[in-house]
Amino acid sequence: MIKTNLLFMICIVSGFLLTLQLICLQILVRKGQIEVKSSWSLLDVVTFNAHHNSIPLFIIDSEILKNISMKSHDLTRNTYCNILCSDRPIIHLATLSQFATQLLVDRFINAVKAKGYTVLQFKELDPIVNHLDIEVHILTHLIIIDESVNFEKTTHVIHIAVFYERLQSTNWWHGLLNLNDDQKRLLHRQGVKKSHFKVSLNNAIYDKVEIIRTTIDGLYLHLPNPMNNFMQKPEDVEFIECNKSQANIFREKYGREDNEEANNFRIKATLLLTKVKHILDELSVPFWLSSGTALGYYRQCDFITYSQDVDIGIWIYDYKPELIDAFSINDLLLIHRFGEIGDSFELSFLDKDIKLDIFFFYKQEDHVWNGGTQAKTGNKYKYIFPDFQLCWTELINLKVRIPCQTLTYIEANYGRNWFEPIKEWDWKSSPPNVEPNGQWPPDKWKDVIQLLPIPGF
Repeated sequence: MIKTNLLFMICIVSGFLLTLQLICLQILVRKGQIEVKSSWSLLDVVTFNAHHNSIPLFIIDSEILKNISMKSHDLTRNTYCNILCSDRPIIHLATLSQFATQLLVDRFINAVKAKGYTVLQFKELDPIVNHLDIEVHILTHLIIIDESVNFEKTTHVIHIAVFYERLQSTNWWHGLLNLNDDQKRLLHRQGVKKSHFKVSLNNAIYDKVEIIRTTIDGLYLHLPNPMNNFMQKPEDVEFIECNKSQANIFREKYGREDNEEANNFRIKATLLLTKVKHILDELSVPFWLSSGTALGYYRQCDFITYSQDVDIGIWIYDYKPELIDAFSINDLLLIHRFGEIGDSFELSFLDKDIKLDIFFFYKQEDHVWNGGTQAKTGNKYKYIFPDFQLCWTELINLKVRIPCQTLTYIEANYGRNWFEPIKEWDWKSSPPNVEPNGQWPPDKWKDVIQLLPIPGF
């Protein structure tokens, strides 16, 4: 009798638990259906109205592009969020400024708002003409939010970056995404955190690519070709605008050297830097503007014509032995080789009558440094810099790298009076960040101090 009652109680409890599980499962399924429906509905409204207003949208979301590149999805499969929905509550798209005219964008925004969605617009002063005291506001970003839902892991926010052509139409640039406190709180309520953004929130630059029209999840969209251009880390595409307003102040105070010798140097330096960029890009060796070339860029958006050389920096771990041969094949003759790979390595090349100095940088725990060697004495010197990251910039219509912490870099090398032109400069004593670093043993001089003969001299 007792066993029968116990079995009966177990059956009742089991039945109750099973019913509870079924109810929970049904709630989760319904919730999932609502999440997918909400996600896809927002995408449908955005892509349809963009297409209707002839505003092409293409995917720049690195996670989605990586999934597509793995060919693990059928792009044409007409299902809710087969590809576009992810665990992150935001999707990144982009369009091009030549299509995003104010009239079409206004129509697009009004149509999206009419469906009950919130649209945030972001504008900034056009950096191309800002230094001319011409204030032109350009559209840089749109964020579209479905405030009717607030589920975790629901894609109900769409970010659209507006790209502008830069650098002789070979690159695309987008501006800063500067959220105010109210906008941050609004996104936070939708479950969007800063870590969810897979694009740079700062100014960024990309190589221009082809845009291919396709259908994804039954929606009109475009894909960049190649896609790997938009699979980079956000910090690898950040862009710093050269401060042309500061350059104007410098020219007003000190003038601009426009004599024949100065202009000839600009032409030669431009050709040299263009050649160097091509060679190092082919070798996949990243470099940045350093020393006097970095100072000229930062201070006057130009070369320092009286310097008569071009200076670049390279991390020592990026050095490749084939670099010297590649330069030689392109008529850049090696004239100096100082130091060794593990200590104070430095190379100098000659392009006709203009010199290229390559300084190799070493990383320590709390600083970075490059070395110098005095040929006559074997004395070594160390130039110490605070650690830095690299950003892209524009110089003479070339996309090149510069330390992101440019002012700190310049002040380390030239002190706080960097704005003042100084034509008398001793590389062993003038820089404020230089210090003695010992001496090469005489028996190593033949290896660490190599002065190669220059043909014709």
